[in-house]
Amino acid sequence: LMPRAAASAGISRVRNAISGEDSNELKQINELVLAHQTLPLNERGEVDTRSEAGMACCTKFLEVLVATAARLGAEASDRSYRKEFSRNYRILFPDSKRRYRVDVLEG
Repeated sequence: LMPRAAASAGISRVRNAISGEDSNELKQINELVLAHQTLPLNERGEVDTRSEAGMACCTKFLEVLVATAARLGAEASDRSYRKEFSRNYRILFPDSKRRYRVDVLEG
């Protein structure tokens, strides 16, 4: 879990962005909202990760999510557990950076 002080700092940055104190952060949040709104849904109302268009939209959303977290200074969780992954997964996740993959999240 994220330390309370770090979480409070992140919340404060979001409030500043929303209040207009940091227009670059607000632009980033708006981009995230827009990327989320463009996620296509399947017949069950779930995000479509099976079609080519759905995969592309999900990939874009995840890229914007990572950029937004970085812009807002959100601290990444510990990912040392990745050392225990199989070789194939370590190729996909070689370090402790935020790395989200639609194909892995879908599984």
